[in-house]
Amino acid sequence: MFWAPKKKLDKRSEMWIYRRCLRIGTVAAVLFTLLNCYYLFTDLQKDFYSIPHAWPNFFALIALIVVSVLVIIVNIISHKKEIRWLMRVTVMLNYIVILLSVAILTYTNNARAMDAGADMEYMGIMLSSFYLMLLFAAPMPKIVDNVILLCVLCGTTIWLSTCYGHEYFHLFKQLSYRLVMVVGYIYMRKLTIDYAHESYELSDANKLLENYSYTDQLTRAWNRHALELHQKQNALEDNKTPLGYIMLDVDDFKAYNDQYSHNRGDEVLCAVAYALMEVLDEKGKLYRFGGEEFLIVVQNADRESLLNIAKACRKEIKRASTYEQDGQHITASFGCTLIEAGAQMPLREIILLADKQLHIAKENGKDCVVFENEIYR
Repeated sequence: MFWAPKKKLDKRSEMWIYRRCLRIGTVAAVLFTLLNCYYLFTDLQKDFYSIPHAWPNFFALIALIVVSVLVIIVNIISHKKEIRWLMRVTVMLNYIVILLSVAILTYTNNARAMDAGADMEYMGIMLSSFYLMLLFAAPMPKIVDNVILLCVLCGTTIWLSTCYGHEYFHLFKQLSYRLVMVVGYIYMRKLTIDYAHESYELSDANKLLENYSYTDQLTRAWNRHALELHQKQNALEDNKTPLGYIMLDVDDFKAYNDQYSHNRGDEVLCAVAYALMEVLDEKGKLYRFGGEEFLIVVQNADRESLLNIAKACRKEIKRASTYEQDGQHITASFGCTLIEAGAQMPLREIILLADKQLHIAKENGKDCVVFENEIYR
């Protein structure tokens, strides 16, 4: 059916449409404010409001200017905090004022043309078209709001049809014109809601693809692809803070795999990754570098903080990945290196430095932290 969206409107799509209404409305509001101010100033210069029936035109222009300014203000507010009721009321008020003002402008401008005898009979209709395009560009999401707007539209149609004789406005012509608008508006609402759903579905799919592309699916840590990307970003940002790198390797992992199966080995890796994430929290990023190797990158690090993080990770791994049924404690060896702020060193060389420290840990009994050739247990 042409009027029914493919999926039911959800809160996320509803908020997307309100944001769209305010953004499009803000662009239109700036243009309409300038247009209406100019229009009002011109009418005042020409002493148009000395004609009694011209006063509705004055109030319609003032109402349009005020509501346009309100839309701009609410759009600015909604960038910081999205208040659904405020966004909804503002958009609704904007559209109702537009529909009523358009009817008044249509009437007064045609009346002016009749009085002045000038070639401006369709001025009101042309101005109305600009405003009504706004409704088509960003229709309201809620059905009840649309019913109210369509009732206002039909009411103004009937009012306009009774304002003039058959010479200017035929009832059939007005009803036909507005009927097309109603059908078009309903169809545009369907397209807008469908587009909102499709936008979020596409966004969710992209996030899922990004998740697969940049994270290790077993441990949920970042992968090497993400590491290279983050390093490039750090280089482009000309990072002025020192970066700490911790390379760690699960001790005797191959032997554990061979003895207890690869499934149990996968459980160990997940437990190790979870333990590391618990320690790191927001302090650094965890990457799965190889089979049982992980890399931790710590922003704004110094010697003391880097050592503290490495020691905490070592203890947490031993605590979190102890398997009583195996009678075995899982341990890991750590190699740390600190890169000074502004040092443009390739990732390959950084890994080599950390790997050398890790190699010292492996040669000195494992289950320890090595930094600048010093061993910490």
